[in-house]
Amino acid sequence: MSRWYKKKGMRIEGEPNYLAATIWFDGSDYARIQLGDGCTISRNVNVLTHDWSPYTVGRGIGLEMEEPVGVHRQTRIGRCAFIGINSILLPGVEIGDGAIVGAGSVVRGTVPPWTIVVGNPATPAGDSREYLLRQLKKQGLTKLFNKALCLLKEQGYEIPEDYR
Repeated sequence: MSRWYKKKGMRIEGEPNYLAATIWFDGSDYARIQLGDGCTISRNVNVLTHDWSPYTVGRGIGLEMEEPVGVHRQTRIGRCAFIGINSILLPGVEIGDGAIVGAGSVVRGTVPPWTIVVGNPATPAGDSREYLLRQLKKQGLTKLFNKALCLLKEQGYEIPEDYR
């Protein structure tokens, strides 16, 4: 799928980890969409780059426009970011590297790297690195947990007290 999107102008760095077949990418201009290497996008996600509501509202108040007026913005999903099922990414969204968008979230603006966001509107709910450590520990994956701790320390991440 990623090869087809690249041919249509989408900017894809490296290879996505997973792109569900039911993602709806705004086809008005695929070049406005950028996907980072290793990102995962679950099913029924909508990735938007335009908004024609100014045109519709203008017509509603009787404003005559020769051409439709809309908003067009870049939408970027960072490296190794995870987008949960049924989420909506509004025009201009920037999802940082390693961020997690929880299922059913409606995202606007910028999600910083390694941040978990959930809800409508999406709000910060945690750090994806801490979530990784919690899951590895919870599942008894000691070797992976210890390796993750080492890698995170090397990257300058301050390990939370619960995981030292």
